Amino acid sequence: MGFFSTLGSRITGAVHSIGQKVKGAVKVGRKFVHDHAAQIERVSKTIGDVAGVVGNVASAALPFVAAVPGVGEVVGGLAAGGKAVEAGARWVQKGAGTARKAEAALTSGEEAYRHGRSALDRARHGQLVSAYKEGKQAYAGAKKTRKEIEAIRK
Repeated sequence: MGFFSTLGSRITGAVHSIGQKVKGAVKVGRKFVHDHAAQIERVSKTIGDVAGVVGNVASAALPFVAAVPGVGEVVGGLAAGGKAVEAGARWVQKGAGTARKAEAALTSGEEAYRHGRSALDRARHGQLVSAYKEGKQAYAGAKKTRKEIEAIRK
């Protein structure tokens, strides 16, 4: 083998290795989102609700305790902090919900692709009835994916 052949083989091997590592990382990330996004969404909603109540109660109490030295500043800090934590928790909740919806859309899209590919393979082999059934499932899966993508946009 010549120099450029060897160089090309090494570059190709390195790019393939990087691609495999990225593929593994994406797989782990998708599994994490699938397993934990709904739980993160629920917990952040609860945190946001509690922080919102703390902020609202502190805001309501602020006019009554503002004149008391030290207490007014603490209650004012609680009101501002409660609202800030609530906003942050809502942001995390929305992000987790979007990640969950995106993972679901990706999964249904992959399923629709598999059915479509199976339909083509069966049609090539003359299995027209089963190809038709697979095609129907692919179409239904594509419609489901479209609805899930539209839900993400909202």
